[in-house]
Amino acid sequence: MKYIDETKGSISVFLAMVLLLMLALFLMLLESARLRMLRSSTQEAADLALESVFAGYQRELYEEYGLLFYDGGFGQGFLREEELAAEYKAYFAANCGGTSVRGSFFRVNLSEPEVITLISAVDYSGEIFRRNALRSGRFQPEETQLQQTQMNLALLREGERSFPLMSEGSERFLSDQARKVLEESVAGDVLLLRASFSTAFFLPAGTAVSGASTQLDELPSLCQRDERTLYGDHVSGNNEEKAEFLEYLEQYYGSFSSQGSTGGLLYGLEYLLYGACRDDENLAYFLRRLIHARAGLNLKMILRSPQKCAELSAEAKRLYELSDEELPQETAFGYLADAWAYAEAAVDLRMLLSGRRVPLEKTEQNWTLPFSGISVLCRTGIAVTTGAEELSGLDYCSCLKLFLDEIGLEDLSYRAMDLIQIRMRGAAPGFLMCAQLDAMEFRTEVSSGPLFTALPAVQNTTGIRSGPFAFNVTSAAAYH
Repeated sequence: MKYIDETKGSISVFLAMVLLLMLALFLMLLESARLRMLRSSTQEAADLALESVFAGYQRELYEEYGLLFYDGGFGQGFLREEELAAEYKAYFAANCGGTSVRGSFFRVNLSEPEVITLISAVDYSGEIFRRNALRSGRFQPEETQLQQTQMNLALLREGERSFPLMSEGSERFLSDQARKVLEESVAGDVLLLRASFSTAFFLPAGTAVSGASTQLDELPSLCQRDERTLYGDHVSGNNEEKAEFLEYLEQYYGSFSSQGSTGGLLYGLEYLLYGACRDDENLAYFLRRLIHARAGLNLKMILRSPQKCAELSAEAKRLYELSDEELPQETAFGYLADAWAYAEAAVDLRMLLSGRRVPLEKTEQNWTLPFSGISVLCRTGIAVTTGAEELSGLDYCSCLKLFLDEIGLEDLSYRAMDLIQIRMRGAAPGFLMCAQLDAMEFRTEVSSGPLFTALPAVQNTTGIRSGPFAFNVTSAAAYH
């Protein structure tokens, strides 16, 4: 019998051990590469999933107002985070491969996505809404236009401060005889016209004021506002930003001169100025302010005109004599000047509401109403004009935008969102601007099991929550 030498076969055993260790090392390297691919692939899938969610923007909102927002309320009211996370997860899982070869290679398991951040249109003091509206850059005004706007605005403010020359109600301090003479003069006719202010008096023939109204409930302007800003401090916006925003508002929102489709309200720009729930109230507020400012500017022109001052002085002297010297000439002059300025402003409003232009500052050449036509205008509504029609100047919308320039950007933004919500609720009763999302951020736990090795040394050391192959994937995106 022969015995095998104990040293024979040692090379085979050693080689088997070495190959086993080399195979283990190779599998570890392969698993590590797979894990790196898993992280990059799932991050790409998460970003693509969120982009897919954003592709479902509110189409009617974009078509009507040029705004890109995602309806996080799904047309049914306030934000629905669970449904939003479910839609995101569905896209995420599909992008990770599912049952495909790619999915079998990575063996991805997704937890329920966690909502980290949702930024809606009403957040950050309206800045999100404005940035979305102006993202195209189509509304940038020229520098000369900005300067002219500021000059016109200064003139309007000066006009509002200048009128009336005689304070309202001061006729009460006159004697009975003086007050009677004043009431029977053109000044009395205009005082009565001012006291019984009616929008219908200024409208073109055959035109009626819209009586449309809406319910002011759950509107962005009436809800608790987010006082944060994108810059950490309160930013009111510069003149250029406001001018751009006003250009956007003029294009997408209607007014008396260009009625838009804003659902319950037709006079959108007038609502931005006053914020009442009725069209006629918003229009009346604007016309009151406009006629007051125009009367002030007209009064300045009267006081600068020697011809008009002489005409008023002669009439004031006549009233002084008619009152048995109880109505001072200076007082009569002031009332007559106010009356002429206001009557001319009434003619100006009629021209603006009929679609014509009126210069802010009048001259002798474009002054339209003679002194003799004041009583005719007040008593019959017929304007007997003498001046030539001015082809330059401001139209109705330009005057309205000047007054809107005085409103803060925050108030303008929230009232603009009011109108959008009112309009959109006609087709979708559950539509809310606070549910319109501009930015989202999700965090999802991704886990996978080992494929090539089960050695515990193959671990991901960043973001482990449970198990050796678990990590967090965060994805964020925004429209603006």
